[in-house]
Amino acid sequence: MLKMNQEKRQIEKAIVQTLDGYFEAARRCDAGGFMSFFAGELTVIEDAEIRPSRKVFEDWIYEFFKGVVKLDVAPEERRVVPLSLDVAVATGVFGYSAQTTTGDTVGGRNAYTFVFVKEGERWLIHNVHESSLPVETEA
Repeated sequence: MLKMNQEKRQIEKAIVQTLDGYFEAARRCDAGGFMSFFAGELTVIEDAEIRPSRKVFEDWIYEFFKGVVKLDVAPEERRVVPLSLDVAVATGVFGYSAQTTTGDTVGGRNAYTFVFVKEGERWLIHNVHESSLPVETEA
């Protein structure tokens, strides 16, 4: 039981470190660095948009970052659930604010579910599901 708990903590720590790097690459608008956190083939679903392959997602990411001058991303919640020694699920919420090349500012909050797979010594994102959260208003 002790070994299993240690392995679980190690996986959780590794996934959190991976998420930290993922969000930092997003902040830098580093498309290549950002894509390095993803497994070879993947599926990405953001709200109603499905990007069914790495190529489709990668093309979208490069275009997205071309249109962004500054991106702030702030993780608000993170939970990691190891499913085995080489598969884990991470869920959480992050907020973001972006200044575009046209001068617009956009932002919001997203809930996410990422499926991670371990490839060699690295944990990589295999599947992504993000959903926009409603804007909170004060009563």
